[in-house]
Amino acid sequence: MYRATEDLRVRCEFLLISSAQVPLYMVIHIKLEVMVVTNIYSGDFTALLTIIRH
Repeated sequence: MYRATEDLRVRCEFLLISSAQVPLYMVIHIKLEVMVVTNIYSGDFTALLTIIRH
């Protein structure tokens, strides 16, 4: 379960970093939120994707 959430986090990170319109501080902020949600919910993809969407 942890491995799956870790893979998803890395994929989201890559998408954010590869988007030139997203400032670096936003990438870091969203990355931290995703890590926190991953730790709290440990596999709750709905919550993880909700954070990413906002």
